[in-house]
Amino acid sequence: MEPAGFVYAAIVLTAYAVLAWRSRRKAAQAVRTAGRSLAGMATTFLAVFALVGLFEVYVSADVIRAAMGPAAGWTSLLVGGLAGSFAAGPSSAAFPIARSLLDAGGSVAAVRTGHAPAVGERDAVRRVSETREVGVDAGR
Repeated sequence: MEPAGFVYAAIVLTAYAVLAWRSRRKAAQAVRTAGRSLAGMATTFLAVFALVGLFEVYVSADVIRAAMGPAAGWTSLLVGGLAGSFAAGPSSAAFPIARSLLDAGGSVAAVRTGHAPAVGERDAVRRVSETREVGVDAGR
């Protein structure tokens, strides 16, 4: 797990502790709401991570580099756009897939093009760039 995840979890747990200290009823309501949200997203996350795992095993990094890498030129944008239009879904699914494509050698431009329809162009550019920066900072 990334160190930032531990920091985020500590902040959230601290917020829940403060809320519980101030109002046990509201804290219990917040926990129930969070649990329902987690249960609703669990199937999506499970499917996305299973898809990413299959993708990484069955589609080689060489294929991704050839189709979506910087050397592919403008065709990488076309491939990214077509792949993104078929795989449009929630942004919680788009970003793990984007990270996988970037790690396999896909160009940032191609991955941005593919993920823009799912979350909106401006948001896709910012979030995929952040995903790439985290991967570079983490030594991936």
